[in-house]
Amino acid sequence: MSRSFRLPRVMNKSEIITLQLNFMKNYTNLTLLISQYINALYRGYTQLKNYAALVNILDERIKQTPDDIESYGMLGSTYYLMGNEEKAIEVWNKPFSLVMLIRYFIE
Repeated sequence: MSRSFRLPRVMNKSEIITLQLNFMKNYTNLTLLISQYINALYRGYTQLKNYAALVNILDERIKQTPDDIESYGMLGSTYYLMGNEEKAIEVWNKPFSLVMLIRYFIE
């Protein structure tokens, strides 16, 4: 059985840069869409007062993206709405390490 193989086409520097820029643009758009989706979930679940489900969603989001300051804010607010002020303050204080603040303001 004979197999033929094709070598990949070699890309020039301009094509590589264009490919990288397109990837970053798509990644940025996806990140923005996920953020908007999480914000919409937050609004919906708080209106329904389904705080337990919201805590689960936001906990998972923080596990996936631990430097997402907005998720910490929403999670802390959710605990506050549940009447657990101590947990709310604990969650609100987590993201305020120097490294996370620098990342937040650089982006």
